[in-house]
Amino acid sequence: MSKEITLCYSKLCPWTHCVELALIESGVEYKRIEVDWNKKQTWCRLDVNSEGKREIPTIIYGEIGSQPYDPSVQYLQLTNTTVIIEFIANLTTTEPLLPATPNSLKKMHLFIETLTSNFVPTWDAIVSLGNDPSNILPSIEAIQALLPSDGYAVGQWSVADAIAAPFLARAIPCLKNDLVLYRESDKYARFKRYYVDLTSRDSFKRTFHEM
Repeated sequence: MSKEITLCYSKLCPWTHCVELALIESGVEYKRIEVDWNKKQTWCRLDVNSEGKREIPTIIYGEIGSQPYDPSVQYLQLTNTTVIIEFIANLTTTEPLLPATPNSLKKMHLFIETLTSNFVPTWDAIVSLGNDPSNILPSIEAIQALLPSDGYAVGQWSVADAIAAPFLARAIPCLKNDLVLYRESDKYARFKRYYVDLTSRDSFKRTFHEM
């Protein structure tokens, strides 16, 4: 029997947004079940996400027409965002989401690591702890240093951009009013161009929900 993807998502979750961007860019058909950020469904917490970790995003890969909480059906259940996206990349029916060469693949993973271990926690500390907004500038510089002269994170749009877009799109508008240097300096010109490229893409416009 044919299988389909079901995405358990929340509009507020940037990690979910990463997955949905990859799904749209991949050309793989899927359906969505929205999970209330504050009232996560019991079935999603206990049945879908058996690892007991963050409930969203979760994808269920199972038989078409079955309910994702049907205990009689065997499903592949994934909850790690990077693993989910790379799984989707292997199902793609359109443009490849993973770089074709080992060197480009290495660059992609370095970009993702820099974003998730540097930019994301710095932004989170600014928002949740009230840290100085200028703390984000070294993280922006680190990302910019990895960008090629043109195009996306590794040239062609890839998994790296699916992960970058949701976080940059939430952080930069919130911070730019506090960052005179970022707004007025040409020092960040390449990063700004990358940001515009990401947020101008059709898949992003279709999936971004302003908070």
